[in-house]
Amino acid sequence: MESPEFNINKGDMNHKLSTQHLASDANHTSTQNLFISFYPELRESIFDEFPSCTVFDADSILDLVAQRQYRFRGDPATFQTWCERHVRPLARHRMNFYRLINENTRVIYGAIRDVFKDLFYADASCSRDDVFAEITFLIYKRVYSFLQPSRAKVSTRLYRLAVRHCLDYHIKKRKARYQAVERFTDSGRRFACEVISDLETASMRADQLEAAA
Repeated sequence: MESPEFNINKGDMNHKLSTQHLASDANHTSTQNLFISFYPELRESIFDEFPSCTVFDADSILDLVAQRQYRFRGDPATFQTWCERHVRPLARHRMNFYRLINENTRVIYGAIRDVFKDLFYADASCSRDDVFAEITFLIYKRVYSFLQPSRAKVSTRLYRLAVRHCLDYHIKKRKARYQAVERFTDSGRRFACEVISDLETASMRADQLEAAA
């Protein structure tokens, strides 16, 4: 039995692929033009619905929406409504974040102070403001989890997050590095490591001698 023959016209296939690609590009260009034309109105709608939003907030939110515009598939007349549907949750997320930070700034700084206070292994290379910025980033990523009902108060949960971050990323790191230096200095060998300078090694050795005196 003879095998069936398949006649494939490569020219037709390439033409179809090229047509699909051009259609995709045309759709993307069309949504870009629509977004640009609606940008001022979308910006004003953010200020109207969320008065505490800054210009930076509005532009950042619209930048995120712009990154999603390629997903739009529909009548161009509904494009502005589609954008507004994406803008609102993003703006609400940012406003909730600001509210959490404004209401709990003292709590977060208190947690940082409690962890770093009188601790020999505190990471001296980081200021409290640096650590505060790191913690606020974690809060931004988990805003809605902190807004969910819980037996613990929001302030308590934020305090725990701040303490855990300080312990995990600063105290433990500094302690491990110090103990590594301590082992090498006690052995009498020169400590060679890219992450710890000779000056830092000498300083830690001086601290050990002073403590032993």
